[in-house]
Amino acid sequence: MSKPLNGLVFLNTRPAEQLASLTLPLRELGGEVLELPCLALELSTPQVAASWLRLETALAESSVKHYLVFTSAYGIKSAVVNGALPGGRYRVPNLAVNLAVNLAASLVIGEGTASEARKSGLSVELVAEQTNSAGLASAIISQIDPLGSKLHLLRGELASPELSQALAEAGFGFESYLVYENSLPTVNAAFEANLSRAKKALLSGQVELVLFSSSQAVRNFFEIVGRDFAPLKVGAIGAKTSITAASYGCLVEVCPGRSSLDDFVAAIRVYCQR
Repeated sequence: MSKPLNGLVFLNTRPAEQLASLTLPLRELGGEVLELPCLALELSTPQVAASWLRLETALAESSVKHYLVFTSAYGIKSAVVNGALPGGRYRVPNLAVNLAVNLAASLVIGEGTASEARKSGLSVELVAEQTNSAGLASAIISQIDPLGSKLHLLRGELASPELSQALAEAGFGFESYLVYENSLPTVNAAFEANLSRAKKALLSGQVELVLFSSSQAVRNFFEIVGRDFAPLKVGAIGAKTSITAASYGCLVEVCPGRSSLDDFVAAIRVYCQR
């Protein structure tokens, strides 16, 4: 039976840890997916460790209701790796105790992050259906009372300031913590092989869409691959990613209204069946 993406080639640039979440659904629809991670996520760095230690101290305060605010599942994975939740090395042993005693709940973006939080033993009070900073801010402002509450924003290095700006305007008390950093991917034999395949497919015009999920991935892609290609057709998650891709001369053919992978895959399918 023919599948909707049969005969079409896509280039997935998500971080290595996130490749499968986009590659697999596209392959299930019949697409051929090349993988070239253009962003690496670092969960164990001195700066990240310092953030978890700072959070440990903050959660010792019992006069307010604490909320952890996760904008991706990697914040939760960082908590596990750094010993804040079961499964890690407990480099900050009192943090787990403070979480249990003083933390009321977690506020998260999307069901994927919520699932990761629950698996790690966290109580999830709020899940923002709109999976971007504006959607999470709107959900928090409409459902959480700022009086007597303290929010702890556990975010990545490239996090948009939109969430913190909206919370500040609404009168929330909060602190931000760097819980994972971003870097260029490690160059090894596997990466070189993937890069060679990607360049060959791009030069031959085989790639239907290059797929980006962040502005930094766009910038890293052109640093890694170069800019010697004709204008590339791309799919992008989020308006900011689309704007960055367009600034590099890309033709943004797919940008779903909602910044979720399910919507991204659905929009790719609609575009390819046009």
